[in-house]
Amino acid sequence: MTKPQKKKSNNTSQKKLAKLESQTENAVRRELTAIRRGIGSQVGKSITSLEAKIAESLCLPGETGTAPYRWASIFSNKGTALASPFQIIAPNFAQSPATYGMIGQYETLLVSTRNPLAAIILYDQNSAAKQSNYLLYANPGGTAAPASAVQYVLDDFADHDIGFTYGVCESAYQAHGPAMFAGRVTHNPKGRFFWFDVGTTLTAVVESDTSGKVTLACDYWGPNGFREDYLSQSNVMVANTPITATIKAANVAAGYYSLRVVNETGSDNVTITLSAMYLKVTSSVFRHLALPSLWDTAGSVQAIRFLAHSFKFTNTSGMISRSGSIVARQASNKENWQSYIQSDSYAYLAGLSDTKTFPADKGMFGFLKTTQPSDLDFMRYLVSNSGNEVVDSSWPIDDCLSFCVSVVKVNDSNGSSFTLTPRFGIEFETTNLWYSTGLSEHPVAVYQRALEAVRDVEQFHENPLHFKEVVSKIGNFLSSAVSGLMKYAPLVQNVASALV
Repeated sequence: MTKPQKKKSNNTSQKKLAKLESQTENAVRRELTAIRRGIGSQVGKSITSLEAKIAESLCLPGETGTAPYRWASIFSNKGTALASPFQIIAPNFAQSPATYGMIGQYETLLVSTRNPLAAIILYDQNSAAKQSNYLLYANPGGTAAPASAVQYVLDDFADHDIGFTYGVCESAYQAHGPAMFAGRVTHNPKGRFFWFDVGTTLTAVVESDTSGKVTLACDYWGPNGFREDYLSQSNVMVANTPITATIKAANVAAGYYSLRVVNETGSDNVTITLSAMYLKVTSSVFRHLALPSLWDTAGSVQAIRFLAHSFKFTNTSGMISRSGSIVARQASNKENWQSYIQSDSYAYLAGLSDTKTFPADKGMFGFLKTTQPSDLDFMRYLVSNSGNEVVDSSWPIDDCLSFCVSVVKVNDSNGSSFTLTPRFGIEFETTNLWYSTGLSEHPVAVYQRALEAVRDVEQFHENPLHFKEVVSKIGNFLSSAVSGLMKYAPLVQNVASALV
């Protein structure tokens, strides 16, 4: 009799839970409706409904009822397209003490950027040691299509930077998404850099038409600054005999690395060929993920204006397994995100100024703020030829715009699970006729007032949101002009979307 009683009890609990969820959803819907009506009656006393909608699109990109707006420009008549891509990711947590270049135990770290080619950087413990293989493509010169094999004719002691454009994943586990894009650093503008974690390997098949020494060298950029020839491998070649060279980031700092080939054969006019160039990830990795689906249309995208970026951690753990905290802040322009890689990243971040901390059981919602006019400039990080083939990728690694950094730390990784949902609002120039393009329909002043409204918006919030608390403060924020109207907008999700 025990088993049937247990089954009946479980069924009853599930019905109660479903009823509670339904009641909660209905209550939230009623409160949202009341808030929208209250704010709708006040529009005109602080900002217009249009300005409120634009401000909302910067705080809540891609949420139901929220759409991006083409930004005003008085100097261009070129039509642009709009998109609100998003993705859902399941982050995981470190299950062992930190190793060199990694973060603390039971932590995950998120960097939310304005860079379309590395829109989020997310730590993945990869405890199962799954392997990602990226076939690397480089620009052989001019507007030619990128190739997985490149050839250079070099004099003695001459070198040549490999102009990588991207790497295409050929494995089931996609550490950096379906494609990873190369970036540049100021100290070596001709070089193109990829992220190396501890344990990352770079392999290439090398062939020389002249016997002698050929060296592959990697320049480095990271928290330790710029270092030339930080990693290298010298190979004694037999003419016209290919060998496989391997460079591994072992016992060195994680960071961004380029590749250069050096002719040390003692002869001039030596032809050196590099082919089958692979980046292989088998260890813990800081995933560099481009905008969702960007790879599918990259060749037809000429420039991207990054309007908005929000990110939401949702705790999907069972109630008994919920523990820990989430801390977040927005970093300054040109700050190096790698400075947050610490043996205890949570404690390091929590000890800085302008941070927000939340119980991990509630989750967190946040968004990236605009901090300067250049944040809304078009980014031309991809160069394509007339055949819509990407021939260069060069996002500025050491001259980046401001970003948000978040660390989730739990007491025990067993049973702890989260989903991460980043959402974006982007405007882009395109040659693809499948996208609808147009010009901004509103004066510059409208967007300026929307930005002023967003300025005082609270960036980080618990999730789920405390609607009753918001309702109790309606009277306060409705009477306090722009900053008051928008201060709690992220808390009510689609406040401005109902304004008419």
